Amino acid sequence: MSDADHLTDRQLVEFSAARAERSRLLIDSTAPADRDMTTRGLRVLYWSAGVELPPVIWVANPRLAAVAAALVARMYGMSDRETDWKAISQVAKYIETQGDEIAAFPELHSQFNVLWEFAQRSWIPQEEYTRVLVWCCNFSFAKGRRRSRDIWDVITSRAEASMPGEFDEVCQSLLSELSGTDIGAAVGGLVNPDRLVTERAIKRSVDWLFDRRRIYTSGVRDLLCELGKYSYKPDGLPQVIASCGGFIPFDDVVIAVERPSVIRRDDRGRLHNTDGMSIEYGDGWGCYSLSGMTVDEPRIVTHKEEITVGDILSEYNAEIRRVMIEFYGMERFVRDSQAELVDDHPDFGVLYRTTIARDEPVATLKVMNSTPEPDGTFKTYFLQVHPRARTAREAVAWTFGMREEEYAPSVET
Repeated sequence: MSDADHLTDRQLVEFSAARAERSRLLIDSTAPADRDMTTRGLRVLYWSAGVELPPVIWVANPRLAAVAAALVARMYGMSDRETDWKAISQVAKYIETQGDEIAAFPELHSQFNVLWEFAQRSWIPQEEYTRVLVWCCNFSFAKGRRRSRDIWDVITSRAEASMPGEFDEVCQSLLSELSGTDIGAAVGGLVNPDRLVTERAIKRSVDWLFDRRRIYTSGVRDLLCELGKYSYKPDGLPQVIASCGGFIPFDDVVIAVERPSVIRRDDRGRLHNTDGMSIEYGDGWGCYSLSGMTVDEPRIVTHKEEITVGDILSEYNAEIRRVMIEFYGMERFVRDSQAELVDDHPDFGVLYRTTIARDEPVATLKVMNSTPEPDGTFKTYFLQVHPRARTAREAVAWTFGMREEEYAPSVET
């Protein structure tokens, strides 16, 4: 490659942003799966790998896909400790080879190392790289705790939890599509299939289903082609990725999953829904999130009237705890949690503190509206404030983004 063929720094930034945006749009899509397009793409993909397309089994959600894949892998004789997905089929090997070829592209290799360094330091010196760190590459660079990452991370955690009747449903689908095959006969002879699938096998299957490297490989190839830096023979991979919610390509069967039908976010773009699921599939399976954090106990959202002070105090995530307090009612929480009175100031309000085991306390400020109601009374409000606030004035100042000494209104309540 000549110097003229190399990408400039600006091209690299634009390239990264475009790659990240394509990845985000694919992961965030709620368009119904196009089964015909998926099948056509799979046929070309399998042909490119030198094999014929086997039966395609569609399942409604990622959990069912993971169970189906775990059962098929067991029929293949794979142990739960085998994690190399290239072992499941010729197509998997082909996709991996394509990824290796792209990863060897000089600029991408150099850029990947730079991005990795940024991620390791949790430091982003260029604003343009923000989306790249969150959305791109064959790893998730999303910053933050496990429960605050992108949609696939959230779904992955949820898909590792069991659901009633899942094995009966999956086995029936496998038997229907694989009748007359060795795998079908093996599935038909299973007794207590739920005992054959371990949590490790389920997790492995979810990793196969949501393999980011496919998106990385497909997207980067197309972008490089647009820049005139690369060419490849169409192999169906982009069509498959663009038309379904994920797939696992075994030699004897392909397991494909529908996309979520609804994804709900707050005005800051975070996964959020106070009345139901934030990510929901057509069969009702999905995930609950509040302010970008995954809710492990759905009843916090579905039966918020049953939340207790004990539930709030035992919730380890501060953001979810904050929303739970809003559900419960802040004035009621101050009373029922026996909050400590920290400061009582005639101008700035009353500051309370509730101790949380192994975490920062919850600080609540009671303030009075300076404007009277029509009946002449003054309405009081409760606000959650900085947990380390020592005075009511400091707490009020914090709500305005100021230090205590900076906040000196003539009248402010």
